[in-house]
Parts: sequence; C-alpha cells; structure tokens
Amino acid sequence: MLGYGDDPLTQPVTYDQPAQAMKQVLEALSRQTGVRLFAPSPIDAEIVLVSVHEMPLKELMDHLAVVSDGEWFKQPDGSYHLVRTPKIVKERRQQDDERILQGLKRTFERKEIKSLLEPLTEQQARQHRDKIKALMREMEAQDSNTTPWDMPQYQSIREQTDALLAGKRLVMRLIQKMGLQRLLEIPVGEQHVFSNVSGRFLLPLGFSVQPLLQQYFQEHRLVYDLWTHPTEGISKEQLENFNRRYGYVIGDYWLRQAPPSQLPTRVYLAVWRQSPASFLFTVTVASEDMREFAGGD
Repeated sequence: MLGYGDDPLTQPVTYDQPAQAMKQVLEALSRQTGVRLFAPSPIDAEIVLVSVHEMPLKELMDHLAVVSDGEWFKQPDGSYHLVRTPKIVKERRQQDDERILQGLKRTFERKEIKSLLEPLTEQQARQHRDKIKALMREMEAQDSNTTPWDMPQYQSIREQTDALLAGKRLVMRLIQKMGLQRLLEIPVGEQHVFSNVSGRFLLPLGFSVQPLLQQYFQEHRLVYDLWTHPTEGISKEQLENFNRRYGYVIGDYWLRQAPPSQLPTRVYLAVWRQSPASFLFTVTVASEDMREFAGGD
C-alpha cells in the first residue's frame, strides 16, 4: 500500500481559517504539504472559505477546482496550477444557464403569470378593479398604526393591479413567443432591445406581433375606461390620498394613461439583465408615424 510519501496528493490536510483570497490559501497549503500550488489572476483574488480535517490533499484540490470553475494542471517542475479553461467555463455556463432556465420556466408556470398570458375580458377587468376598491376600504378600516406591508391586503392589491396592466401582459406574451432561451444570451449588466422593426441596435423578435398589439390595444382601452369611469372608477384624488397614507401601494400611471388613438404597429421590448437570474423588462409601442407612444413594465 502506498503512503503519501509515494504520492504527496494523498497526504491528509487539516486547514481551518477565515475566508481568504485563493492565493493565500494555496500559499498556506503549499507550505504545509510541500506541494507547490498556484493560481493565476483572476482566480488568485477570489475569496474562498476552507475548513477541513484530515482531508486528502487531492480531494481538497478537487473542491477548490469546483468552487473556482477551474482545473488543475501538473507542471514539469512538479507544481500544480489551477487554471480556468474554456472547456470548464463552457460547462459551467451551460449548467448555470440550465438552472436559470428552469427557474424562469417555473416562474411562467405560476398562476398569476399564466393569467397574464390569457386575454383580459371586461368581466375580469371589472372584478380586478372592484377587488382593488374593496381592499382599499379594508385597509382604511384597520388600525392606522399597522404598516402597509404587514397588512394582508397589501400583496393582493399589487397582484390585482398587475392584472390590469396591458403593458405587463404584452411583456409576458412577447417573452413567451420569443422564448426564454434568448434571455440567457444577454450578458449580465447589459440591456438588449428586441423589436419588430430593424435598426442598428435592435434585435429581431422573429415573429408577427400584430395579434399581440391588437390585444394590447383593446385591453389598454378597456382598462382605461373602467379605471377612469366617472362614477364606478377610482378617482385620481382618491388614489393620491390612499397612497399618501399608505405609501406608493397602487401605481396607476399606466392605468390612467389614455390609450393611443390608433392601433400601434411598432414594439420595442427592452430587457436589462441585472444579475445572472434577474431581468427587468419594459415595453414601448408606437404608431407607424412614431407620433404616438405607450408602454409599460
């Protein structure tokens, strides 16, 4: 049976230190084991936390390779370099993309999201509006010392309001038609704009948007008429008083905006990838002559 003197990578290692840069960890392990371990930039500056007891050096090296998305290469002088190879980067990217994609799919399977993909009927729009009015009355009847976000009606009002936003519905339908996979092509920190018109900084949606724009146009007008109805709607003054008391609970900017006078023909979907799994969407629609604009998020 070989001892670790025959294979230094089998020797047991005990190491327990606060989070440190990879360079410090590898230097300490090199002194302890006699095996020179090295990582070039940028891996050397990444922070890792190592706490092991009697773990074989090879196993610890494998763990460090996993957390740094790297791969060990033995050098002619007997040292080991931790390198981030294109193969490993590609594999990790594919794994991350699959995880994010599954998360996005689960989001689109949520009941409140699936409902945004369906056509909004007048009966449904009335129910959402009247539910908001009822929830407002319930909040106003409660103890004034209760913070809004602690009230059970708070989240429900948000959901009911979202259901009335024609722009949000259009965004969800555009993404569904476009395909979630295309979101993963956007680098983190960048914003891409998808459109049905060509342009230097525009990416093609790849499908006909006219049915979706027609649906958006009808829903925008329907919701606007119900929301701003002189007797059944919610007045601007009433809403301002409510928001002043409870904070900006109901954002009705897009609900109170008059719809375009003509069917829009252009659409611009802006997608900002804030983090690997976080996206911010805004949509703008415009008439063919670019004189009328509307939108939402």
